[in-house]
Amino acid sequence: AKPASIFIETYSDTGAWGDGALLAKWSRIREIRDAVNKEIEAVRSAGQVGSSLQASVVIGVNEADHALLPGLLDGLGEGDRRRLRLIGRGLRRQIPRLGTIESWFLGVRRSDEGLNPAQPQFRDITRIDPPAEVYWADPCAVQRDGRDYIFLEEYVYAEQRGRISVIELDQQLNVESHQPVLETAWHLSYPCVFESAGETLMTVESSEAQSVNLYRATQFPTQWEAVTELLRGWRFVDTTLHQHDGHWYLFANVTESALGYDERIWDDLFLFVADSPMGPWQPHPLNPIVSDVRHARPAGQLFKHEERLIRPSQDCSVDYGYAVVFNEVLTLSPTEYSERRIGSLEPHWARGLRGCHTYSRSGNLEVVDGKVRISRGAVHEFRSGT
Repeated sequence: AKPASIFIETYSDTGAWGDGALLAKWSRIREIRDAVNKEIEAVRSAGQVGSSLQASVVIGVNEADHALLPGLLDGLGEGDRRRLRLIGRGLRRQIPRLGTIESWFLGVRRSDEGLNPAQPQFRDITRIDPPAEVYWADPCAVQRDGRDYIFLEEYVYAEQRGRISVIELDQQLNVESHQPVLETAWHLSYPCVFESAGETLMTVESSEAQSVNLYRATQFPTQWEAVTELLRGWRFVDTTLHQHDGHWYLFANVTESALGYDERIWDDLFLFVADSPMGPWQPHPLNPIVSDVRHARPAGQLFKHEERLIRPSQDCSVDYGYAVVFNEVLTLSPTEYSERRIGSLEPHWARGLRGCHTYSRSGNLEVVDGKVRISRGAVHEFRSGT
């Protein structure tokens, strides 16, 4: 009869273990493992790692123990070894981040010539740090009536969600005013502000809602109303609209995964075409028009430089939002698209940078965002309200 529980099952006696050398080998390996786990637990208790999987271990052993360890990989195939190498590479990238969290600030400057996308340099900047409880990223510069505005993602640590805000700068590039302008129950980022038919319009990233919505300014720059839904059904990120030769084009990275997210959100750039920003939007026949983690995802609005059309994009090959890549658009039509990479703005224009992933300019105002790491403990204080 089947026993009531596996815990009272009777198992056959397999007899005495016959390979004493093998038993001794694995007994010693278990001893080494226990010693390593003990050291990891001490580091974890001190708050230096969150779990044992976040630890990178270097073992110093004598000659006899050293002879035991290399054989542990003998049963692995090349696929398993490759996976272990990728895991190790990921751990080396993640360990320096322990105890910190990502934050973003702005670098702004005035320049009549503007950045040269073929040889991008971003010097003589004014650094704008956000209030301590938020970060500022995804800037979109707008000059109007002699005044300087920057629309941006304002990520609120306490809510773990982004909203769209606007800051106004004075002539010395100091923040004169700061106000949220659009907030929903889901995360918002990457504002794209543009003009059409005498109206000021804006799209924002709302990939969590799996839609792209269009907004109209009823009282610029602070009052906006929803106009229409442009696209729906997928996760669209960093939506960027541009008018060219009588047509409107919508650039966005899209994930087609049924799971709602995958790393292709960095890799694949899709293009949509319409006669008006209101739509209807049709997919471009060459989609995805770019499939390359090094320069697919948008990094700001398209702009003209010396009669060349330039598309900023992100290099996410090193890390998310590592650098801004400038691509010259060679062909843009409802049936054709081509571009070539001409330059890259690396995260070397300010001390302590880990990345930069959005560039914007309007008139003589230029802005780029910069990524840094800040203490996770400070963020905990923002979330708890202390």
